[in-house]
Amino acid sequence: MNAIKLKAKGSFYIKQSNNKKKWFLYFQEYINGEKVQQPVPTLTYSEFGFKDSFTHSEAKARAKQLNGINKIEKIKIKNAANNLVRLQSLDLILFPENEVDEFQQKLEDENVGSKEHLSKLYSHFKFIQRMLKDTKLLEPQNYKSEQKKLYLYLAKKKVSLNYSKRLISLLNRWGRFQARLKGHFFEDVQPPRSQYAANISDSQKTKTGTNSEYGVRTESSPLTPQILKKIKKDISTEQYNWLYLSLWLGLRPSEVDSLHNKKNYKLEYNRLSKIDVIQIYQSKLKSISENKRWKTIPLIFNEQKSIANIINSGHFKRPLNKTLKKYSDDINLTLYGGRKNFVDMCLDADQDFVDIASWLGHKDTATTFKHYKRRDIVRFKPITIKRVA
Repeated sequence: MNAIKLKAKGSFYIKQSNNKKKWFLYFQEYINGEKVQQPVPTLTYSEFGFKDSFTHSEAKARAKQLNGINKIEKIKIKNAANNLVRLQSLDLILFPENEVDEFQQKLEDENVGSKEHLSKLYSHFKFIQRMLKDTKLLEPQNYKSEQKKLYLYLAKKKVSLNYSKRLISLLNRWGRFQARLKGHFFEDVQPPRSQYAANISDSQKTKTGTNSEYGVRTESSPLTPQILKKIKKDISTEQYNWLYLSLWLGLRPSEVDSLHNKKNYKLEYNRLSKIDVIQIYQSKLKSISENKRWKTIPLIFNEQKSIANIINSGHFKRPLNKTLKKYSDDINLTLYGGRKNFVDMCLDADQDFVDIASWLGHKDTATTFKHYKRRDIVRFKPITIKRVA
């Protein structure tokens, strides 16, 4: 990773966005008599003692504190921040560092997601740089006319179709940014469709092993109650509890982690349905208003009766994927395994598929059917033949 180039002799200051709804941290110094102002990556703010909840006044006060500390302490803070992620220029000629830094600031200014989302964008950008170098598409005005090369490259690298679409979206943001810098026309690359989409999807299915070089999450095997019982003796109580929550609530890994914060869930009795329910905040849903990001899961299984105690105790901790694979003897089992099994577990209990999709937090049943319904389980209801007189 590139180091964040902050020198101890400089000073910090706070700059507000144009709409005054956000603030940003900058570092200023004089080099050869010229004033140089450098934006500090937002991912490093916590290393400097800044919090997302800070008001503009609180941020200014913290910047003043930083400027008042001695040189040794300031160097320690700088070194701590040096280890954090920032955008990287894989080729300084093709991707000049100053342009990449400016693009990074643009991503940060426009980011409406979490810091983790921003970190993923940085990883995606590294892939995009490799793709443009390998396909020799170095001028943004040529991206659209040569987009088939990009589709073939994505298929060759065996990335998923969804991941391909995210890459294309970020590629277009880089292309528009470059076009504005150089005064060129830019036309967006279209997401892969028809045969190209099918090629990418089919190619990704042939991917083997645990290769995650490009950040693609392969489909998990289901984590069943039987498997969880089998590995209980080999893992800690906190790891077992984490997997228990993921299995019996069908949660995403990040949602299980979020249960450590009481703001992210509500355990209550639903008088209308006459059953205990848990409401969980879905931070992943950024395109809808906050009040619509809650999903409600009824606690209908006997195994769900202990969930409140587990959550309230706080004694649950995410295990490593490799721990799960090791003790289950299944190299395809990941932390999504509990969520993967939830649909069929509920179907076995004769629950309605539409309701199950809602409990998972999906907008429609197509997503549930495509990604979580197991194809190897055969269900049917006996046919009753009525005799016709």
